[in-house]
Amino acid sequence: PLCNMLIATGPAILPALIEAADRHALRYSGGILALAEVLNKIGNASALPLLGKLLNLALRTDEGAIPDHLRESFFDGASNEFHPLSRDKVIHGLIYAIHETGGPAGLHVLRQLANRIRSGEFDSPGEETMTLLARILVEEPAGSHFTSEGLPAGGADVGGLAEPAVSLEEELSGRAVFGDK
Repeated sequence: PLCNMLIATGPAILPALIEAADRHALRYSGGILALAEVLNKIGNASALPLLGKLLNLALRTDEGAIPDHLRESFFDGASNEFHPLSRDKVIHGLIYAIHETGGPAGLHVLRQLANRIRSGEFDSPGEETMTLLARILVEEPAGSHFTSEGLPAGGADVGGLAEPAVSLEEELSGRAVFGDK
């Protein structure tokens, strides 16, 4: 109900929502997934810096360090069951929101993420996330270039994921999306 209320209020409350969430984005939790869904449904690129920050937080979370009694679960309406909340599920939701709301800057963030996973800086979030990320990056139109145009004020560093921009053609020439051919 709370998420539906926030979505219905939409852009009118977005600045306050982003400010409040940014102040409290210090701890990994299921709230990150809920917030990603709300921001995605509101659909405004001004949420990209917060989504990037949350993505960085989730990527740096060691799921194995979370005690069993503190692990969260989520309700899956499709199966009508509760499932353990995984880092893969949270990061998948963030990537989906970044892709849907971020425009060129969002695609730039996802390209940076793929490069950093490939370099070993971040562990693979999981199969669900890697499948989505690969699909997004492969479907990107040929010749699409990520430049400073369309990036958030202050440059390409969105949520601590800064890296030089490259074109998809340069990225894929001679290499698969997540490694060498």
